[in-house]
Amino acid sequence: MDFPARTESRIPSDAAFAKWTTGLDRYICLCIIKTVQLKPIAWMGDSLERLRDAPAGIRADAGYQLKLVQAGHMPADFRPMPDVGPGVFEMRLSGTGEYRVFYVAKFEEAVYVLHCFDKKTRATRRTDIDLGQFRYKQVLSRRRTS
Repeated sequence: MDFPARTESRIPSDAAFAKWTTGLDRYICLCIIKTVQLKPIAWMGDSLERLRDAPAGIRADAGYQLKLVQAGHMPADFRPMPDVGPGVFEMRLSGTGEYRVFYVAKFEEAVYVLHCFDKKTRATRRTDIDLGQFRYKQVLSRRRTS
């Protein structure tokens, strides 16, 4: 890829350009997100409070990844969670500890965040899966009644 020669002082130096290109993917995603209609987020149960209790870096990353999901994209690190429900995904967040977010985005009206938790063991705890299942059923019943 050929870049135009620097003719103005606003064009970054080589070192600044190298630093800028490392964030290029994130910049492109943010530009795309700004032009797309975002789905609202519906926080189920205490999922928002649990995320607010996470360290600042985890909260920031979760916010960015959820913004991608709202725009119809997949987060950087995820896996399907069919044990919780069809269409449910687990967003993996790393930083000061390991955190997970169960969400479902297949419905047109919103992205439903079912559960947020810190992961302390290799396998997901049964109590976290059960809580995700319970909240997924709440989403389905709420959709049926509205």
